[in-house]
Amino acid sequence: CKSSSSDLTLILIEVLSSCELEGNKVEHDRWIEVLARLIEKIEPNVVERETIIVKSVKFSSGGSNQKNPLMHKLLARIMAKEQNYEQARYHYLLSKDGVGCAKILIQLSAKAFNSEVDMVLVQVVLNLLVLNEKGTALETFDYYTKYHPKIRTYQPPFHTPLLNFAYFLLHIIDEKKL
Repeated sequence: CKSSSSDLTLILIEVLSSCELEGNKVEHDRWIEVLARLIEKIEPNVVERETIIVKSVKFSSGGSNQKNPLMHKLLARIMAKEQNYEQARYHYLLSKDGVGCAKILIQLSAKAFNSEVDMVLVQVVLNLLVLNEKGTALETFDYYTKYHPKIRTYQPPFHTPLLNFAYFLLHIIDEKKL
């Protein structure tokens, strides 16, 4: 049964990929949500699941190089629910969901050394800036610093120079409209 559901999902993606849904965003997004629900029902240890995820991401982009934030947001939530925090972090980077990203980073930082709590955040903030996602980077930084149990402040001075650096970098970029 597991194999047939995976096979049917792959066939569905193939059929959807051959349809012309790019012009109809509502319909396209609806199918992205259906695919995410199907992926969620497939156990992580099923071999075809990774192929289904890759093909779903490709479908969601409509064949372009543009990433679809909705697909990545849904995949990030699935991965977080399964406690696959590294994959959740990856998908949140591409989801334009700063709050969701910060929440998963707070969970990830629980596994880090106390001295790395700031690095967990700053690494993602810099990644987001490289992806030209300034707004998401700022939203992630603000939520993380405000709600992380070892930080709990959203304005400088922070406990570490790295957080102060990231704060000023984000605000300089925001003010200069770089």
